[in-house]
Parts: sequence; C-alpha cells; structure tokens
Amino acid sequence: MSEMRGPVLLVGAGGAGSRLASRAGGILGLDTLQISSDPDDLGPGGVLVPTRGVINPSSRYIRGCTDSVSGGITERISGCGTAVIFANLAGRSGSAIAPLVSRICRQLGRPAVSFAMMPFGFEKDRIANSGTALKRLREDSGCTIVIDNDAFLGANPGMSPAECHGMTDSAVLYMAGSLGSLPEGTAVASTSRDGVNLEESFRDAFKALCTSAQPGGTGGSVLHVLGGRDAPVGVLGAISGLADGVLDGRGSVGLASGEGRSRVVMVTELQGATRFDSYDPLDAIPRSDTIDWDEPECSIDCELKLPHLE
Repeated sequence: MSEMRGPVLLVGAGGAGSRLASRAGGILGLDTLQISSDPDDLGPGGVLVPTRGVINPSSRYIRGCTDSVSGGITERISGCGTAVIFANLAGRSGSAIAPLVSRICRQLGRPAVSFAMMPFGFEKDRIANSGTALKRLREDSGCTIVIDNDAFLGANPGMSPAECHGMTDSAVLYMAGSLGSLPEGTAVASTSRDGVNLEESFRDAFKALCTSAQPGGTGGSVLHVLGGRDAPVGVLGAISGLADGVLDGRGSVGLASGEGRSRVVMVTELQGATRFDSYDPLDAIPRSDTIDWDEPECSIDCELKLPHLE
C-alpha cells in the first residue's frame, strides 16, 4: 500500500476488536484506543459508549450513542499519523462503531487501515448489519482487509467456531505487523488450520479464497509463509509453483518468521463486485436513488409525561 505515516494508533471497535488491538499493541509496542459499549472490553484510556441504561442495545442504537463521544475519539485520532481499525462486524458494537471511526479518519485526513471480521453463514441475524458496516468502512478506509469466518469454516468443517476465531485472530495479528505489504483498496485474507504441511496449508487457504471471492474478481495476491525461514527450499518452490498456477502468475511469496507451526496466510485483492455486497439487502439500489446521512440516528428520549387515562 502507499507509504504510511507515523505514529500508528491501533483502534479496537467493540469487544473482539478491542481485544485484538490490545494484543497487537502489546506485540508491536504501539498505542491503542479501545471503544466499546461494554466497560469490560476497555482498558486504561478506553472510550465507553453510553447506552443510557438500554439492555441489549441494537447496532443502530449504539451507532447513535457513539456520536455523543465522538469528540474524545477525534482527539485521539488527530494525534496519530495512521489509524489501524480492528472490528468484528458480526457484533453489534463492532458494526456500529467501526464505520464512525473510519469516517472520523477521513474527515481528519488520516489514512485508515481496517481489519473487518465477517459473520458465519449461520448467523443470519447478523449478516445484513455486517454488510452495511463493511460498505461504510470500505468507503472511508485506504485499505480494508476482510476476514471471512464463514469461508474458513467452510474450508475446515471439522473446526468449532471458537477454533476458527483463534485461527483468524492469529492471522490478523500477523498482518497487523506487516502493514507495509498490504494492498490498497479491498482485500480478503485466507489461511489454514494448524497441524498441516505447507502445501496443504496453501490449498486450504486457496479453498477459503474461492469461497470468499467471485470468479475473475481477484487481483494480485501475496502469500506470507509463517515460519518459512525454516522450511525446506524445495517446499517453498513447490508452493510458489502452485501459486503461479492457480493465480495466473499474479501471486508473490514472502517468508516470515512466526510463532508456532508453519502455515500460509494469503492476502488477495478484490476487484469489482464481491460476495459481501449481497450481505446488505439494500445494496442493489443505486446510491443516487437512496437517502443517507453521515449523522447517525438514535432513539430520542422525549420524557413525555402523559396522565393515565382510565
């Protein structure tokens, strides 16, 4: 991607995003900002979104409440050169807060890199919100990396959702430390489970990519071989050959040291329409025919004092 400016601020939106930002900050030694509607998600200096006593608030309600603390968020982001946003768009807080953070970055002229985790296919009630949030996030981010949990689970049906989250979280943490190699625009990340050889890891990652991307809808791809510095040269050559064959020569292989067992993490550019566009049921309507606004809506507490009528 284009040159990044420092200092870099890691911004976690919602519970899962805040935890990832905290872990990445500890690994990379970078400042973090956690934003959530749940105080248990926040560390020192975090921003609590007040939900005003509403139990189990909706994503739209949290989005409206976030606007009341936007001043504190703006102050923190204005002091950074680049913001890296982590958000689980399957969650209510993540899908509500992350697009507002990216909008603030755009207004301040700060480059934003976003990591967006999408829901599993069986989470039907979360798909529409995640699609709407992703569309807004992509519009205001210079680079958006999509982590498609449903594709990972489809490529590894024997895994539990918790195991799948653990696999994708480790891939996100690695990519957060490799920001200079990420493409501009929208890309999808794919990886494999642990405990397989590197060639099988590449096949699993490519299988997940085929689930996420539409035929002919991909651009260049970068293959990060974690632990690859200790892998046999012949194996690395075989992976490079496989990548050239299935990606029509648009893939490049990079070696990286990593903890744990070796595996492949692919980052592939998406071009044109994507699978995630269909997540938002209103996306088929042309933008020129819709009414939208930057200021989020929120329920208004009118405090009407009406007498009891008996």
